Amino acid sequence: MAQTQPIACEYLFAGAGASATLLLMQLEKTGMLSGSKVVVVDSDFTSLSRKTFCFWAKSDDSMVKDCRKLIQKSWNHLRIDRGETKSLKPLEYHCIPGLNMQNEMLALTSRNECVRLESSVISMVPDGNGVLVTTTAGVYRAAHVYDSRPAGFMSPKPNESALFQSFIGYVIEPDKPVLNTSAADMMDFGVEQHGATQFMYVLPMAADKVLVELTRFGTTTILEAESRPVLLDYIQKHFGEARIVETETGCIPMCSAPLRVGELSNVTRLGGRAGAIKPGTGYAFKNMYNQAVDIVVAVKNGRESKPISAPPRFRFYDRLLLWILSHSPEWGKPIFQQLFRRNGTPQILRFLDEKTSWMQDVRILLSLPFKPFLVALRQDLRHNPPSISKPVLLCAAALLLLLLYSAFPSAYIPLQWILLSAGLLAIGIPHGAVDHLLETGKIQGKPALGFVAKYLGIMVLYLIFWQWFPVAAFCIFLLYSAFHFGQSDIQEWKISHFPNLKSFFWGTVILSVILFSHGSEVKLILGGMNIFVNGFPGIGLAYSAALLALLWGLFEKKTAVIWSVIMLTIGMSLPVLSAFGLYFIGQHSLNGWSHLREGMQAGNKSLFMKALPFTFGAAILLLTLFWMANANLLPWSGDQSLSLFFLFLACISMPHVWAMHRFYRRTGQTDNQ
Repeated sequence: MAQTQPIACEYLFAGAGASATLLLMQLEKTGMLSGSKVVVVDSDFTSLSRKTFCFWAKSDDSMVKDCRKLIQKSWNHLRIDRGETKSLKPLEYHCIPGLNMQNEMLALTSRNECVRLESSVISMVPDGNGVLVTTTAGVYRAAHVYDSRPAGFMSPKPNESALFQSFIGYVIEPDKPVLNTSAADMMDFGVEQHGATQFMYVLPMAADKVLVELTRFGTTTILEAESRPVLLDYIQKHFGEARIVETETGCIPMCSAPLRVGELSNVTRLGGRAGAIKPGTGYAFKNMYNQAVDIVVAVKNGRESKPISAPPRFRFYDRLLLWILSHSPEWGKPIFQQLFRRNGTPQILRFLDEKTSWMQDVRILLSLPFKPFLVALRQDLRHNPPSISKPVLLCAAALLLLLLYSAFPSAYIPLQWILLSAGLLAIGIPHGAVDHLLETGKIQGKPALGFVAKYLGIMVLYLIFWQWFPVAAFCIFLLYSAFHFGQSDIQEWKISHFPNLKSFFWGTVILSVILFSHGSEVKLILGGMNIFVNGFPGIGLAYSAALLALLWGLFEKKTAVIWSVIMLTIGMSLPVLSAFGLYFIGQHSLNGWSHLREGMQAGNKSLFMKALPFTFGAAILLLTLFWMANANLLPWSGDQSLSLFFLFLACISMPHVWAMHRFYRRTGQTDNQ
């Protein structure tokens, strides 16, 4: 008779693998299976017997205690390339045969009167406070589902990789007893690599029983036909005559791309489906155990269980390693050999457990070959640039300049002019030399004669205004510069809610930090503009502005703001020209250039070529200004180079600020108020 109503149960397990077994063990341990109707669905309840599960832990770890009855063998030493045995203390390497896990699953479900359903899950649909699960053997309504079915991955991006850890192994009974059973061979690279990373993995279970396994990290899986002669040759070489009593095969995904899985109410993903498999090693058992413990605690406390997640830096390390193994597999062997040769084994295992500190990570990473990781890093940054990379690099540049200034103060002064000139020609002036294109927003636009005349007219009139009313002109310069500097950064950081007000605030901070921390230099510059100041606010105002901006950055939760404040603070110890140049060229101009490129959908080269005539023209104007001052044709002295430079900047900036503001409004970047 056909089933008419769904069968109700409290827990339904979709999959009867290791993760489901570990969770059932924890549920039974805490008495949560008592009186509960549990259904376990799997198409093959014998698949566990063909696997082996290994992990490392201290002997008094709760994981070891809970799994003690499943562990067949533990080792306190490991070897690489059959070399020196290295102690694991205080850790041990434990092995659980899949048959033990399978028997535990069968025993658990029998003891607790769980329903074992040899079937396949067709679909899961949320249904009220539960989940409607359709299988090939019937329909069930579960209060909660634990889903450990295999999951696929998203298509890898150019900086991501998808490999397989495939293996074929024989359990052998050698004629001659194995003398050392306390050491496991983690990796023996004494085999041909065949365009992948291949090694032998040897676990001496007893004097008369050894697991000998050929493992491949590669884009293709290893086949029985190619592995059998390698295994037989290795066994003959190292163990002599032996009988093969079991065969073990498997394939574990090693993928740095995200899982292709959806989220459903009242469904908890387990094991590999939950991201338990560490991409760089294929180990998963410890993550599965920790997840099982957390789920039980969460259920008892009425909270959601924590997702399995690795710290971002370890995901980054795995991504680099997998890219190398995928694109330059010849580096796999030397990378792992140097890893184990140059570091203590317990420290390596802590690193693989993602439990090391930043400094410990650095020491381990410095022990590895540089070249493949630098290539992988370049590829990763190219396709996945971190959002804070530019501010961090700018802080590094500021520290480098400070180091040069401290070590070579006399040579630094001409150096800063060279660097400033190069920066202005490369990006500082060009980012403002395409204002003629901003009217239409099209890269194909040509400058109209009227536009150029108007632009030059504004500059000349403002220069005349500086001559007659220097104080008023300087105040106007500060006001529009503060807004313009702030506006470009606010757009870059995508800060919403009153962006114009925040633009002016942030720009005021920038100018306050730069000006108030260089009082004596600023007074000389102003004097060269015929603005004479008797007193000048102290450096305390600069620190106050930096602190206020730091608190604002924390409030906005924008890391880039914090890095920008750090860069400005470092600049307080540099000459004012360097401090201003760091921000103006390294942050403001680069941000403005990227906004122009995006808004006009233009490449760097085409945009630079459009800017080139006006960049050249601006350079000619600056040189003309210096010539006229030296020839006493202007009311400012040619000896005051910095004063003339900032006068020039003020004049060419005035029409540019208005053009950029209109550009941001037209492209919809200032409408999120």
